[in-house]
Amino acid sequence: MRPIVVLAIVALALLAACTGQAAPTATPVVPTEPPTVAPPPLNTPNADATAIPAPDDQEEPTAQVNEGIATLEAEAGQLLNVPIPGTMTFPEVTPDVESTASLMSSLIQLEYNQTGGAGNTTLSIILLPDGTLTRDGVAGSISLSEVQAVLSALDKVRFFDVIGTFDGPNRPVGSYQFELSVETETQSRLITASEAYTPPELQALFFAISKLGVEPFSFEQ
Repeated sequence: MRPIVVLAIVALALLAACTGQAAPTATPVVPTEPPTVAPPPLNTPNADATAIPAPDDQEEPTAQVNEGIATLEAEAGQLLNVPIPGTMTFPEVTPDVESTASLMSSLIQLEYNQTGGAGNTTLSIILLPDGTLTRDGVAGSISLSEVQAVLSALDKVRFFDVIGTFDGPNRPVGSYQFELSVETETQSRLITASEAYTPPELQALFFAISKLGVEPFSFEQ
């Protein structure tokens, strides 16, 4: 009987030991990082053909544009032989120009217009070869010798040959604007100018013509 009791006690002890053992701890699962995909090489069809430079590598566009414009203007001026505004030049080969005598016989009409000044006035003069003069709408006349003197002044300044730009920005307030057109049987010419950009030779011519019908014509360069 005693051995059976001993065996029962041992069995109970073993059972208690088995039921009291702690449950195994679960191992945490750590997610793995997704694989890194390398960008396609630049020579592949999927690569972006336009490379954007870093800010430090970019050049100042304004300076380049200004330099390019200045270069183009200088080259254009050399090719076209255009003088600086306010200056006169003449063609290297002067074409045949009518003399004062031939101008006298072939003149059709001279017209002069002037606007501006302190009072913002206007002046209009029309001269015909026979000396008929219309000044601000009022008809009159000058002598044939004066007509010849006017045409001689045109010849002296080489009116039909002169090359130049006689206008520009930043005109002074109250400055004059001039317009002189001459038509003959063989040629015609119109010159417009702003006072600040008018060479002395043309200023003297405009001033002398503006006095026609008021005082005897006098032209000095």
